[in-house]
Amino acid sequence: MPIYWTAWAGNVAYNRGDFKESGRLRHIALAIRRHVAPKSLTLAVSLINLAADSFNSGNLARAELLLQEALAITQQLAPRGRYTESCLNNLGNIHVRRGEFVEAEKLYLRSLDITEENLTWKPK
Repeated sequence: MPIYWTAWAGNVAYNRGDFKESGRLRHIALAIRRHVAPKSLTLAVSLINLAADSFNSGNLARAELLLQEALAITQQLAPRGRYTESCLNNLGNIHVRRGEFVEAEKLYLRSLDITEENLTWKPK
């Protein structure tokens, strides 16, 4: 199965709420991307997606590790981009789930700063 089909099938499983199957398929996509496109934004997206499966399955430690790896990549390649924003926001969600609200707020504010900068429509 080509990588994009694998990633797409993982997304379909995720949207069905089948996080085990989604994680299995996204893990395959991640392994391929690690080989084909190391340190790329497509690799970061795979890490972010797999982190979502881990988060929704209650494995916060694994989700955090995956997001930290994705964040390291996105900060290097697109420090003010949407994937960096996504990593920061999702890390904030992990801290909220753990009850670590001060750290969550810091991450959310960093995420919001990037989001506001990238808005095509700016409020007056």
